[in-house]
Amino acid sequence: MFAIVLKIILVSALLLAVYYIFFEKEKVLKFNRFYLLFSLVFAYTIPFISLTIPNFEKSKPNLIIGNVVQQQAVFVSSVEQNNVNWMILIPIIYASVALFFLIKAIISVYKILNLKGQNLMYQHQKIKILEKEIAPFSFLNKIYFGKNYWIDNNIDQRIFLHEKLHVLQKHSLDILLLEILKIISWFNPVLHFYKKAMINNHEFLADENVVNNNYGIKSYQHLILDEIIYHQNYQLTHQFNFNNTKKRFIMMTKSKSKLANLKKFLILPLFAIFFVAFANKKPSEIVENNFSNSEKIFKEKIPLPQNLESKILTKSENDTIKPKVKKTEAAIKTEIKNEVAKASQSKSAEPILPPPPVDKIESHTEAEFPGGLTALRNKFSENFDPSKLENTKGIIKGTIVLIISDDGKRYNDSYDFDNESFKKAAKNSIEKSLEGVVWKPATLNGKPVASSFKMPMTMSFE
Repeated sequence: MFAIVLKIILVSALLLAVYYIFFEKEKVLKFNRFYLLFSLVFAYTIPFISLTIPNFEKSKPNLIIGNVVQQQAVFVSSVEQNNVNWMILIPIIYASVALFFLIKAIISVYKILNLKGQNLMYQHQKIKILEKEIAPFSFLNKIYFGKNYWIDNNIDQRIFLHEKLHVLQKHSLDILLLEILKIISWFNPVLHFYKKAMINNHEFLADENVVNNNYGIKSYQHLILDEIIYHQNYQLTHQFNFNNTKKRFIMMTKSKSKLANLKKFLILPLFAIFFVAFANKKPSEIVENNFSNSEKIFKEKIPLPQNLESKILTKSENDTIKPKVKKTEAAIKTEIKNEVAKASQSKSAEPILPPPPVDKIESHTEAEFPGGLTALRNKFSENFDPSKLENTKGIIKGTIVLIISDDGKRYNDSYDFDNESFKKAAKNSIEKSLEGVVWKPATLNGKPVASSFKMPMTMSFE
């Protein structure tokens, strides 16, 4: 997850830097709007796109992983519950900040929609004449004017044309999209600069619409300066007197440069480079061939052994849970029969007590990986990288033992491999597959317990 967050921030920052360097001062206003929107969408989707890279090696190793065996379950009492898991604070903090921004956005929309005034249709456009004197602004499909702008049932045409373009081109949707991204990814500081760049571009487009309707640039600039004295503090809106007059005045008189079109064409290879650099890459041969003929990594679950041992662990003991191999039900029955046979041959006059009932076992459930063991198999397959085993020949074997904690949020792992490179590849795959994963813990008599899984695997090379 951290890698995905880092990619989103890095890609969005790099694309915004390209905008500031090459396009901010260019009079390609419609292109700039598209670029900013596409950059955001691209930055937030590229980490989730899988890019399959062909692998041209002649032969590939075959990985076969046997059945997963659950070896034990150990009850951990409330003694360990005092151990604070600080990692749980991360989602709590994230959700709290996201909720704060969500509530703030809802309040902003509520304030705008509940402004008191008179709704009218003016030149085929919905407007609202407000009871108080504030600067004109637009939101979604409506333009809002203070009562001081409604003179003799008319509005200054330059102000009206400016705000109407915001409505026609649906600029509010751009800001709402940015607000949604800010809610779900408030940790991305680049979004603040995107919002500033977008609003600037929207104002440039609206100013251009006024100038193209044969209104003098000088008189229009004086109008903007006169309107600066009025203000409104409603978020998510476009206001006529947006306080960035210097850049707006420069853009009004600016003409399109000769290099503008060339810069546009250079964007395509730039996005292609970013796509290759930041997409989630995985070699095709590893996914398609290495596991095509192998056995399923995880088949049907093997039941827990019947002679489960329960004990209370201290805090320090729980941090270093070690798997213990328990006897199977068949082994228990065999031992009981042997004891009975030995007792019958003894000359002792002591009565022979009947063996305890074997069929009576304690109720239990096994730990579950989110989505099931098939989902864990798929993750392990995608993350396993045998590239460092190129010079290996013959057959190599190994076993992974996983101990899942009673809360399902922690695990211990141990590795018994006859090849060090094989061990490192398996360890790396397990760590990636279990990163941030919360298991549904095993239970014993309705109480959560720690459980151990054994994963044998074999790799053969031609």
